Amino acid sequence: MAALLALYKRCFIGWSAKHFHSHYQRLHARLCPISLRHTRPFFCEKHELVVGLDNTVRFEAMVLQIPEQELRYSYSRTHVQVPRYVDGALSVWHGPRCLARFDAKGKSDTAQQAWSGQAQRMAA
Repeated sequence: MAALLALYKRCFIGWSAKHFHSHYQRLHARLCPISLRHTRPFFCEKHELVVGLDNTVRFEAMVLQIPEQELRYSYSRTHVQVPRYVDGALSVWHGPRCLARFDAKGKSDTAQQAWSGQAQRMAA
């Protein structure tokens, strides 16, 4: 039994370490790190809600006001998605368009909205 174990260590372990180690080094060289910014939309709770007649979304104890939009007069009675991200931040989405962003307490993030609105106008 000891001779068999010695043969295994000498032949197979040496070969497998040489073969698989170089394979894993090549594989690791192809991988790139992912920042949390890219994974944010995937690691969140998504809630489907209906916008009220006053253009607000009620989420838990918060009332999220959708600001004025250029493309649509009102979003009342529209189904929207409200994702809650890992850091507690919220946003309101209608299809691929972000309508508003809020912090964890429900306060509007106006700097982010101004930037996203400007980017959407430039893309059009």
